[in-house]
Amino acid sequence: MARGHAQKAALHAKQSVTIGFAGDLAATLQRYADYVKEEALRSAAYAAAKVFYLEMRIRTASSKTGKGVLHEAIYHWHDPKQSTPDRQVYAIGPNKKKASHWAFVEFGHWRYFKTVLLDDGTWITLRNEPLATPKWIPGKSYIRATWDAKAPEAMAAAKARLAEKLKEFDGSL
Repeated sequence: MARGHAQKAALHAKQSVTIGFAGDLAATLQRYADYVKEEALRSAAYAAAKVFYLEMRIRTASSKTGKGVLHEAIYHWHDPKQSTPDRQVYAIGPNKKKASHWAFVEFGHWRYFKTVLLDDGTWITLRNEPLATPKWIPGKSYIRATWDAKAPEAMAAAKARLAEKLKEFDGSL
């Protein structure tokens, strides 16, 4: 029996594997971590933001022209003040200066005056003509509805883009 073990040990000795690293492993790992933080993470965050941005633009398109004030005010923007090396932040939503009525559309509002639809598709409020009874205008959620509809797709887009960027790392950056 002892002889069988010696033969097996001799056989395994001939089939050994040696692993070695060329270059500085610590430096390569640091470059990889920096690459993930500086290149891959922001790119993945943008991929998710773009999914939300495109969906929100669809949800705010006017049925007549497709380009109302709210639709044109939807933006996506990288926020460097809130972003850190470990966290990249994109803002997606209406520019509140361009579309100050954004919350009325999202949440609904009371209308107290008569309104008129112009030929170009814009509404004007006749402040000198009050309604006999205020009317509740229900909201048409586009921010919450975008999140509910696209969160899984946005996460999948971010993961896919992150995987692409990680494959691009060659260690020599």
